[in-house]
Amino acid sequence: MITFQSIHPHSTLVEENEFYRLYYNADAPYMYDYNCMYLKYQPTLEEFKLIEKIQLEFHEDMGLKHVKFYWPQDIGFSQPVLDYFIEQDYGVQLLELYAVHPRDFMGRNPHPDVQFEFVSEDSLSDFKQISYLQDLDIGKSFTDQKQSLYDLKFEDPFIRQIIAYLDNEPVGGVDIIENKGTVEIDNLFVNKDRQHQGIATALQLFVMKQAGDRTVILVADGEDTPKDMYTKQNYIYLGFQAGAQKEL
Repeated sequence: MITFQSIHPHSTLVEENEFYRLYYNADAPYMYDYNCMYLKYQPTLEEFKLIEKIQLEFHEDMGLKHVKFYWPQDIGFSQPVLDYFIEQDYGVQLLELYAVHPRDFMGRNPHPDVQFEFVSEDSLSDFKQISYLQDLDIGKSFTDQKQSLYDLKFEDPFIRQIIAYLDNEPVGGVDIIENKGTVEIDNLFVNKDRQHQGIATALQLFVMKQAGDRTVILVADGEDTPKDMYTKQNYIYLGFQAGAQKEL
């Protein structure tokens, strides 16, 4: 059964009990999703404050500048907890899980001239360069820090980076995480000046070929329009996960 727990955490599990799982990545403290806590149940407000204190103390010990929590799949925040998030200036988000078998994928009008390759030592600089431009939307400080993450992913045996070229120019990319029964799409992007040209579809078709008989899965932001593209491409919605974060 595919759930949010099928998604690669990019982190080390440092503590688990009947209430939560706590993840930490010392190499990427600026990545909130890599340093967070996954709750296993719906807490009362008082219970959440105790859990919040545990993460806050751990993150302060590790020098992290945020706290982040994910609720169990398909469980939303209770009203008292949501009111507390508003009062404490938390940001909230909604993630959605999608899956498709490669034979069911409906990719319309892929760009016919895009070339693909798995990132090598020769093309890693191209991948980092176009990723840098993509990440700048979040902020320059974050973008500068994140450049080292692409080197770490290049060395990660679980992750394969794919770069797309058009007219010998790097125009997009994606990470895939391969498991026995699934291939996870992560960080799919296309250069802004090349969007709406069928490059993202072509990238996904390349991934479908790599997946073979395995199910392709991904997580989309519930507030972003790309999720509409996935629905049109025949991805099946599998559930949601609510998250909340705050900078310290």
